[in-house]
Amino acid sequence: MGFSIEEKGQQALDEIRRKVSGNLKKWESIKISTYVSSPAKPVTPKEGDVWEERGKTWTIKNGIKQTVTKLDSVRIPMWCPECGRTMKSRVDDRTYTTDGKCHVCVIKEETRMRIAGTFEEYALKRFRKNQIAYVKDKIQYLESIRNELKKPQFHFIDGRFEEWNVDLETVKNDLNKDIEGLKALLQQLEEEIKEKD
Repeated sequence: MGFSIEEKGQQALDEIRRKVSGNLKKWESIKISTYVSSPAKPVTPKEGDVWEERGKTWTIKNGIKQTVTKLDSVRIPMWCPECGRTMKSRVDDRTYTTDGKCHVCVIKEETRMRIAGTFEEYALKRFRKNQIAYVKDKIQYLESIRNELKKPQFHFIDGRFEEWNVDLETVKNDLNKDIEGLKALLQQLEEEIKEKD
């Protein structure tokens, strides 16, 4: 047989009074009060609302309740945001990450550019952007090597190790020259793109 919330609360109060009354003198008194709150009315979230429930962050998108994760910005949707076609192939994954739409939409757009005669300029601009991204990655990679550079060691099974004698300053200077050369190339590529715009 179950007890209601009020009955459980009253039982808990009686137990507290019983425990406390043994420690108080007759002229001392204690006052204990309680209240029972009415259950909150459930709030129905609207489109775009974000809330936390059971340790997860939730939102409503297109009328569907979904969890919000850190990877939402890189997650590929099920349907193309431009035409609504399902995106289920690897080609769609690639074109969505670069263009934000399915490969069919990209092909249609490039075909329109070819008809209009603007495709060559578009392709060259896209090629330059890829070159810039590659050069930036290479600069970052070489800078990380330069910053973490230390003398190489060879470790043996028995715990001994040899530290090889390498002139780290020469290696750092060579890396700095390569980085400066790549930065000059990066600047040149960025200027070429600005001239085309």
